[in-house]
Amino acid sequence: MNETQFRQTVDKWLQGPALEAPDGLASNFVNGPSLQSYNVACQSICLTLVTFFIFVRIYTKARILKSLGWDDLVPELISAVLNVVSDFAILTLLIYMVWKLQMRREKKIAISAIFATGLL
Repeated sequence: MNETQFRQTVDKWLQGPALEAPDGLASNFVNGPSLQSYNVACQSICLTLVTFFIFVRIYTKARILKSLGWDDLVPELISAVLNVVSDFAILTLLIYMVWKLQMRREKKIAISAIFATGLL
């Protein structure tokens, strides 16, 4: 097999599926089924509930019990700090891995910028 035939064979493999679809099913990679709407709905409901309950707790401690203190603020502060630290650690690892790839510098900068938008 010469180089041209090899390239044609590899291109044919890369353009097709890795495996054939099971009997009775058709592959649909362009517009396949998605759970995105359920995901967005679930996250929206959970975020709304968590925000509501946090405000109810703060209102209860500050207005009704009149005892809002450090014991209410420290856990949230620690949680926020840990989240920020883990976000930076993950971002640093991703950008480090991108810069080790063999691709043009412009593409590395573009991919790193996309990952860095997660900081916003």
